[in-house]
Amino acid sequence: MECIFGSWLNAIGLYAIVIFLIDTLKSPLSYLLYSIIGSRKPLPEKYGKWAVITGSSDGIGKEYAAQLAKAKMNLLLISRSETKLAKIAVEFRIKYGVEVKYLVIDFSDGAEVYDKIQEAIKDLEVGVLVNNVGMLNDQPIRFDKISKEEIQHTFTVNMLSTARMTHLVLPEMRRRRRGIIINIASGAGELHVGFATMYSSSKAFVISFTKAMQQELIGSGVECQLVKTLMVDTKMVKEWQRSGPTGLFIADLHEYGKSAFATIGKISETTGCTSHAIQLMVSHALPDWFVTFWLSFYMRFMTRMNNKARRAQKEAELKQ
Repeated sequence: MECIFGSWLNAIGLYAIVIFLIDTLKSPLSYLLYSIIGSRKPLPEKYGKWAVITGSSDGIGKEYAAQLAKAKMNLLLISRSETKLAKIAVEFRIKYGVEVKYLVIDFSDGAEVYDKIQEAIKDLEVGVLVNNVGMLNDQPIRFDKISKEEIQHTFTVNMLSTARMTHLVLPEMRRRRRGIIINIASGAGELHVGFATMYSSSKAFVISFTKAMQQELIGSGVECQLVKTLMVDTKMVKEWQRSGPTGLFIADLHEYGKSAFATIGKISETTGCTSHAIQLMVSHALPDWFVTFWLSFYMRFMTRMNNKARRAQKEAELKQ
């Protein structure tokens, strides 16, 4: 009886190890396989001539735009800062020799913005859509301390934009039987991050939405890639970075952009860079309750540090 019980335990343990290894290694192995035998077509030829990038005036969105322009994709940049967009458009036209258009949109305005976007893309052969726009509180904060406006804006910017932008470009991609939709999610969507509750939950939606879309698109010729990024040295992370010792976990923005771009069309799910892959792999190997507890503890610490820094800044301003 003990031998039978022991055999079952060994079988269950072996099964768990195999599943973990498959889940962990499927992305790098897929990337390696594609790099050896995959398509060598230039992106404009493979997907279409135009790339649309939301949240493209800064950070990850801007880096994707630069890499796509370097690959000779024409760009439609969408963001809320006209000054930044105009500057980037001129820079990329000169530097990369591609056509660059831009559209000033504040996604927190909600559903009303999408008619304007639809009009802007109606004559474009959109081959790549990067759903990058997102918002994060400028510091760790308890959910009950968030304003009702911030709750609404997180829904409209992080979730509604992904669904509506996909809905705009997908019919034409399906008709042409080519194209790729790249959804920038976050590891926070899998890790239940307290003190970033709305952000974490909204990114869980993006993860679920993307995985469901991948199933719908099988056999259509259209791809949908999930990018589960962790901390990258972006403007959105600056306030968080100064409030606690997060530097060891933050990827360089430019290097991250190149690394994430290199995965387009090669794997369906990625963290975008090796350091993030290792971080997420370790978190998945640990018990869920432990990861959740540690993150909550860490975020509480960051909250205290952030509040202390802000108080010191206010006191210094009053003394001047």
